Amino acid sequence: MSLVWFMLCSGFVHFTFSTNRLRIFNFTGTPGKNWSDSLQECKMDPSASLVTLYDEEDFTFVINFLTDIGHDKTAWFGLHKHKQPHRVATWSNGEPFKCNHSNVNLANGTQRCGAIENKTWADFNCSDQLSFMCYKDDVFTLIENENRNWCEALQYCRRHYTDLVTISNETQHQQVIDKGKNDTFWIGLMYDEWKWADNSCSTFRTWGKDLKESSECAILSHSGSSMIERACDERSHTLCSKGK
Repeated sequence: MSLVWFMLCSGFVHFTFSTNRLRIFNFTGTPGKNWSDSLQECKMDPSASLVTLYDEEDFTFVINFLTDIGHDKTAWFGLHKHKQPHRVATWSNGEPFKCNHSNVNLANGTQRCGAIENKTWADFNCSDQLSFMCYKDDVFTLIENENRNWCEALQYCRRHYTDLVTISNETQHQQVIDKGKNDTFWIGLMYDEWKWADNSCSTFRTWGKDLKESSECAILSHSGSSMIERACDERSHTLCSKGK
């Protein structure tokens, strides 16, 4: 069961929310800031940032809150586009991605994650549940009985090994193929035009219908119960959070 606590204080609404995490959310009541200014307002607390949404429970809670406080309320949150197009494809351990997989389609704000399927490179929705391969030192380990989405797989590998597997050369590629047998499994590659302000990993997306490909920031709106792309210099409320 979710635990919620509200308190009015100095123009902010403070509340805590538990969904396998404990976080504190701050909402400013004055819609006068663009995305960058909203981020800086959140960062006045060094442990806070614009909010990251991890799942449908997070999203529903925040949308219900916006609905409760007024019919016209929208708020900036932490999703924004990469400033550098070459960062769209990234390895989870930070190594540069040198291969060209031009067949990956990132239309409509989607994210895709890299996998091996039938011993060949593939990509899937990052929210899909697959086996995955971790590495530590020069040892690759296939996790077959713990199907997870890409971000959950990343967390598992970082907790128990070093990271999801990275393929930097033909030797590593062959080792991964051999270790993976004929399974379908995640590797440490993500394709995403968008990133979270606090650099969190989340596969959650629920875009509205009026996507604007030229927009580089996103707001939450209760009216359409969705994420909506917006120009970063527009004005809206600010929704911060801290904790994981």
